[in-house]
Amino acid sequence: TISRTPSGQYYVSFTCRYIPKKTSGTGTVGIDLGLTTLATLSTGEKIGNPRHFKRIQQRLRRLKKSLARKKKGSANYEKARIKQAKLYAYSANCRSDHLHKLSRRLVNENQVIGMEHLVIPNMVKNPRLAKHISDAAWGSLGTKLRYKCEESQHAILVKVDTYFPSSHLCHNTGLKLDRKLQLKERRWDCPYCG
Repeated sequence: TISRTPSGQYYVSFTCRYIPKKTSGTGTVGIDLGLTTLATLSTGEKIGNPRHFKRIQQRLRRLKKSLARKKKGSANYEKARIKQAKLYAYSANCRSDHLHKLSRRLVNENQVIGMEHLVIPNMVKNPRLAKHISDAAWGSLGTKLRYKCEESQHAILVKVDTYFPSSHLCHNTGLKLDRKLQLKERRWDCPYCG
C-alpha cells in the first residue's frame, strides 16, 4: 500500500514474515501514568513527560496565522499548509519515537509489566487536561507495550482494573484507607501501622 501524508511524504507499507527475538528480562515492574512525569515505575524511576506538542505550540500558532492570511487555492497557501503539516508530523514522530524506545526498554528488561487501565476517552472530556493527556499519548504507550510483549514471547502485560483502589491501600499492611483522598493529596500516613 502506498500512502501520502498531508505533509507530502510518501509511505510504502507491506507485509512480511519474520521471527522476533525472544527477550530474557527477569524484572517485574508496575507503571503509574501521569502528566508531570509520563511514567513512574515501581522501581522508583521517574520518566519525564517530554511534552512534544507544547514545544511546537508557538511555531504552530505562527504558521496557522500565516496560513489564515493566504488566499485558498493559491501556491502560497499550499506552501504554508505543507509547512504546518510538517510541524504536526514532526511532533507526532518525536512522540512515537520516545514511546517506542520506552516500551522496548521496558519489555527487554522485564518479565511482568503491570499497568493501570485508563478510560482515556472519558478523561479527554475534561477541557483543561484534554490537550496534555493527548500529548502524553498513554493509549499509544499501552498499545506499543501490548504488541511488544506478545512478540517478545516472554513478557506479560497485566492491566489493573480502573477502579482498583491502589492509592488507598497501605503498602505495608494492605489495609484500605477509610476516607477518599483528594486530588492534591500525594502521600498519606496509614492510621493502622503509621
